[in-house]
Formats: sequence, structure tokens, C-alpha cells
Amino acid sequence: MTEQTAKQPPYVHRERFSREHSMPTFVPNILKIADVPQTAALVAPRPLSILGAVDGSLRSLTDHEMADAFRCTYDVYQLRRAGKAVALGGSAT
Repeated sequence: MTEQTAKQPPYVHRERFSREHSMPTFVPNILKIADVPQTAALVAPRPLSILGAVDGSLRSLTDHEMADAFRCTYDVYQLRRAGKAVALGGSAT
């Protein structure tokens, strides 16, 4: 398998679920135990690019917000000695 790219992955808050999010992104009932950043970490150590993340209101996250939101994803990649294999930020277009 080559690089995995998530274009416009939804960032969902545990307190609520928005029906506006793209359902193919989710594993059924996954949000009961994990959010998108934790699920993305499961790809480690394979290359992963996450582009154009949005919040629960479908507002595009800034690069800083994306880094905060996906901190756990990056941390797992670091633990797997694959920190250079994950890229966050940029546009999905």
C-alpha cells in the first residue's frame, strides 16, 4: 500500500455529530470510542497526508488548529519512528 491521503476529513467533537459530514469517512459507531485523529493514527507507520480538515460546523481548520486537532496522530507516528511519514495542512483542492 502506498501513501494514504485523507482529503477534507471531518473533525468531529464527541459532544455532537453533524449529519452534514461525509459518511464514507466513518466506520460505523467509531465515534463512540475514537475521533478522526485517533482513527487516522491507525495508519501509522505508513505515509499519511491530511488535507483540508474541517470542524463540526464544516469550517476549514487553520494549519495551527489542524496541528492541535491531529496532535495524537502525530504523536503515534513519532512513537512508531515515522514522524516524517505524516503531513498535515494545506488544501484539499
